[in-house]
Amino acid sequence: MSDPPVIAITNYDRLHRFDPDVFGGIVIDESSIIKHHDAKTFGLLRNAFRETPFKLAATATPAPNDWTELGTHAEFLGICTHQEMLAEFFTHDGGDTS
Repeated sequence: MSDPPVIAITNYDRLHRFDPDVFGGIVIDESSIIKHHDAKTFGLLRNAFRETPFKLAATATPAPNDWTELGTHAEFLGICTHQEMLAEFFTHDGGDTS
Protein backbone atom coordinates (compact mmCIF):
# COMPACT_ATOMS: atom_id res chain seq x y z
CA MET A 1 0.00 0.00 0.00
CA SER A 2 1.34 3.45 -0.90
CA ASP A 3 1.74 6.27 1.57
CA PRO A 4 -1.20 8.69 1.77
CA PRO A 5 -0.72 12.11 0.17
CA VAL A 6 0.77 14.75 2.42
CA ILE A 7 -0.41 18.33 2.68
CA ALA A 8 2.13 20.69 4.18
CA ILE A 9 1.25 24.19 5.32
CA THR A 10 4.15 26.50 6.13
CA ASN A 11 5.58 29.98 5.83
CA TYR A 12 7.89 31.09 3.03
CA ASP A 13 10.85 31.34 5.39
CA ARG A 14 10.69 27.57 6.07
CA LEU A 15 11.05 26.48 2.44
CA HIS A 16 14.55 25.19 3.17
CA ARG A 17 13.01 22.45 5.39
CA PHE A 18 11.14 20.82 2.48
CA ASP A 19 12.07 18.83 -0.59
CA PRO A 20 10.08 20.50 -3.40
CA ASP A 21 10.50 17.43 -5.64
CA VAL A 22 8.08 15.37 -3.54
CA PHE A 23 5.14 17.73 -4.13
CA GLY A 24 2.78 17.42 -7.07
CA GLY A 25 1.39 20.90 -6.53
CA ILE A 26 1.88 24.12 -4.64
CA VAL A 27 -0.48 26.88 -3.58
CA ILE A 28 1.09 30.10 -2.43
CA ASP A 29 -1.03 32.62 -0.55
CA GLU A 30 -0.16 36.29 -0.33
CA SER A 31 1.61 35.84 -3.65
CA SER A 32 2.33 39.54 -3.86
CA ILE A 33 5.52 38.53 -2.04
CA ILE A 34 6.85 37.46 -5.46
CA LYS A 35 6.04 40.82 -7.02
CA HIS A 36 9.62 41.84 -7.73
CA HIS A 37 11.63 39.72 -10.16
CA ASP A 38 14.86 40.34 -8.27
CA ALA A 39 13.48 39.48 -4.82
CA LYS A 40 15.07 36.61 -2.88
CA THR A 41 11.73 34.91 -2.12
CA PHE A 42 10.71 34.97 -5.77
CA GLY A 43 13.99 33.36 -6.80
CA LEU A 44 13.73 30.67 -4.15
CA LEU A 45 10.13 29.76 -5.02
CA ARG A 46 10.69 29.89 -8.78
CA ASN A 47 13.72 27.64 -8.62
CA ALA A 48 12.32 25.24 -6.02
CA PHE A 49 9.03 24.60 -7.82
CA ARG A 50 10.12 25.00 -11.46
CA GLU A 51 9.20 21.37 -12.23
CA THR A 52 6.07 21.20 -10.06
CA PRO A 53 3.16 20.49 -12.42
CA PHE A 54 0.34 22.20 -10.51
CA LYS A 55 0.70 25.75 -9.18
CA LEU A 56 -1.69 28.36 -7.85
CA ALA A 57 -0.71 31.85 -6.77
CA ALA A 58 -3.36 33.64 -4.71
CA THR A 59 -3.43 37.15 -3.31
CA ALA A 60 -6.02 39.38 -1.71
CA THR A 61 -4.30 42.51 -3.01
CA PRO A 62 -3.61 42.04 -6.72
CA ALA A 63 -2.25 44.84 -8.81
CA PRO A 64 -3.83 44.10 -12.20
CA ASN A 65 -2.07 46.93 -14.00
CA ASP A 66 1.35 46.26 -12.50
CA TRP A 67 3.35 44.67 -15.31
CA THR A 68 6.14 43.65 -12.93
CA GLU A 69 3.74 41.61 -10.79
CA LEU A 70 2.13 40.09 -13.88
CA GLY A 71 5.55 39.07 -15.17
CA THR A 72 6.75 37.46 -11.97
CA HIS A 73 3.51 35.51 -11.60
CA ALA A 74 3.72 34.31 -15.20
CA GLU A 75 7.29 33.18 -14.57
CA PHE A 76 6.46 31.43 -11.28
CA LEU A 77 3.57 29.60 -12.97
CA GLY A 78 5.86 28.45 -15.78
CA ILE A 79 4.04 30.32 -18.55
CA CYS A 80 6.95 32.47 -19.71
CA THR A 81 9.81 34.44 -18.23
CA HIS A 82 9.38 37.99 -17.02
CA GLN A 83 11.39 39.25 -20.01
CA GLU A 84 9.41 37.15 -22.50
CA MET A 85 6.14 38.55 -21.13
CA LEU A 86 7.41 42.11 -21.52
CA ALA A 87 8.62 41.50 -25.08
CA GLU A 88 5.37 39.80 -26.11
CA PHE A 89 2.78 42.13 -24.62
CA PHE A 90 4.38 45.54 -24.07
CA THR A 91 6.11 48.07 -26.29
CA HIS A 92 8.01 51.14 -25.27
CA ASP A 93 6.96 53.90 -27.61
CA GLY A 94 9.81 56.22 -26.61
CA GLY A 95 7.45 59.17 -26.56
CA ASP A 96 6.02 61.28 -23.81
CA THR A 97 3.47 58.64 -22.77
CA SER A 98 6.11 56.08 -21.68
